[in-house]
Amino acid sequence: LSDSIVVGDWNACNISPDGSKFYFRRSNGGILQYDLATSVYTDIAKTGSAPQLTPNYKNILLGSRIITENDSIYQTLSTIYEPNKAGLECNFVIHSDTVINIPNFISPSCFANFRLGKLEGSGCDTIVSSVWQPTLQQNGMKVYPNPNNGQFTIEFDLGSMRTIYIYNILGQRILSVRSNEVRLNIDLSSINISSGLFLLEVINEKSNEVFKSKIIYEK
Repeated sequence: LSDSIVVGDWNACNISPDGSKFYFRRSNGGILQYDLATSVYTDIAKTGSAPQLTPNYKNILLGSRIITENDSIYQTLSTIYEPNKAGLECNFVIHSDTVINIPNFISPSCFANFRLGKLEGSGCDTIVSSVWQPTLQQNGMKVYPNPNNGQFTIEFDLGSMRTIYIYNILGQRILSVRSNEVRLNIDLSSINISSGLFLLEVINEKSNEVFKSKIIYEK
């Protein structure tokens, strides 16, 4: 690729989702596809910024622009909709979307792997799915499942009178319950709220201990 990628020039590259095609921006602004299986080059576009794989692992985006006869400039995005396919079958559409700011992509030297699996037992995993339902546990309190469909259970090691509050991300209280049960079932599905992140606060009325946990509600 030494005759196409110039050191120090504004270039970037990316790989198709199935790993078979290599897209890169040439020093003259053109976008090329290199088929790793057949070693065939294809000139995909005459202009465009760095090709960038989208986080949903489906398309490749390019920054582009339209210059009118009176020199007005409109910033756009161009899209490669089927980046796994060879040559012009990759379905490149120029100016597929209009944007307000200048689209500027920077590709990392090591490509992000959006196929990373779940991290068992971690509430910090950013790739949370409704299939994964870990148990949040702290100081004798368990909350499960999480994420949930609005119905979840709070379980305590010992029975004691407690007040349970649930707040939305704006800090507004949407539910309060007082109970001394060891296992308490909560149902948010009957409340007219949208899916999202909520804060669970449990106050032990005897010891004044406060426990907090984040709840992910997915309708």
